[in-house]
Amino acid sequence: MDNRLLRTVVSGAAVIALAANAYAFDGKRKGFILGFGMGGGVSHISSRIGAARDSATRGGPGVDVRIGYARTDRWHIFFGGKMNFCYLDEIIENYDAYFDAMSGEGLKSAAAIIFAPVVLPFIPIGGAHSVIGLVGVSYYLDDAAPSFFFEATLGASIFPDEFADEARGGGGFSLAAGYEFEKRWSFRCDVMVGIYRPQETDYDTEDERANAVTVMLTANYLYY
Repeated sequence: MDNRLLRTVVSGAAVIALAANAYAFDGKRKGFILGFGMGGGVSHISSRIGAARDSATRGGPGVDVRIGYARTDRWHIFFGGKMNFCYLDEIIENYDAYFDAMSGEGLKSAAAIIFAPVVLPFIPIGGAHSVIGLVGVSYYLDDAAPSFFFEATLGASIFPDEFADEARGGGGFSLAAGYEFEKRWSFRCDVMVGIYRPQETDYDTEDERANAVTVMLTANYLYY
């Protein structure tokens, strides 16, 4: 390729990248968005196996992550997840057990080290109520901060079921209201719901079902 042509292509690509970045993250809500929030919440998990019922209420730290696009300064569409680590003690124990396995000897230790990048990020899922949004929508009452906003997320939910001694997965959704008190900074209150209903088979002997409801408050930073 001719050097002049190569310089032209590189320069054009750089200009396009800079323009796209300026358009995406120019301080206005319209464009690409990237968000992260931290806080805490309380989860209530109830389950039933046949005639036996049980429930547990646990609190813990919570996080929210998202990426999306805003067609206007008021409407956002995003993908992401919300997690409340309601069984934080068990999460820590599972990490300790895995690190012990990594520091051991023999084939088991080697396998633990090899698979660590795959296993470690998923350990918290078993001890948290999560709503992983297939799609979420936010609506702001004003074009710029300060502004109240509302949002809804529909997706899948995973939560620990102490009674059944395993994690449950099923449908989930969340509803939230918040206040952006300064550009990019906000507080938000989420209500997360998870529903577990097993598929019916000819071999079912007991009716099983479980539900999880979490109320979580987070401080959030939304980069736009």
